[in-house]
Amino acid sequence: MSEWTEAFNQNKIVQDVQDGLADVGFVRTDLIDRNVAANKTSWDYFRVIGEMSGDGFPFAHSTAFTPEWPIGGLKHVPDQIRELVARALMSLDRFSSDPTLSEPAIKGNFASWTTPNNYLGLLDMLLSIRYLDPVQRRCLRSSDEYNAIYCPPGWVKKSPEQVFCPDCREGYSCLCSPCAKLRDPEYVLKAELITTSWKGNVDLEKVEPWS
Repeated sequence: MSEWTEAFNQNKIVQDVQDGLADVGFVRTDLIDRNVAANKTSWDYFRVIGEMSGDGFPFAHSTAFTPEWPIGGLKHVPDQIRELVARALMSLDRFSSDPTLSEPAIKGNFASWTTPNNYLGLLDMLLSIRYLDPVQRRCLRSSDEYNAIYCPPGWVKKSPEQVFCPDCREGYSCLCSPCAKLRDPEYVLKAELITTSWKGNVDLEKVEPWS
């Protein structure tokens, strides 16, 4: 991949692919369908890569499903309040004949609320793409772009000065060929002596070299 562009807005991604400013875009399912329904674009501009079908889902998609955003209560919120909020949310339904239940869902652009799904699959997916830091227990943010770069075996990550494209459009963040092919002796391991407080002794004659 010669260049990766972060648009920070999925509608901009759809527009850039349509206008030929990007070859491929990644957006959530139903986004293009919504824009088509609003007469903002047409499916004639797009092709779903690796489209999955046969699961009864009404929108085009190319990945397995992951649970939507959950809602939770902090420790200081009483259980009674949590239950009342949960019941109120799960009573909303955009297809309800009662306008007090359908209008909030329509205005909020959702169908309904339901009990949480199993999020372990989502955690496994985030770990597999190295988006979740299991030590700090946090996901990478847009500002962590450089730390999010993962190069395959035989490749190394370039320095930040080499990674970010100088001619990136305003409002975007661009990475240009962030990985370089490891070729001996183009890249070598560099080691330097540093002063430490460790006063241990090592018998070099008994140290076995790694093979």
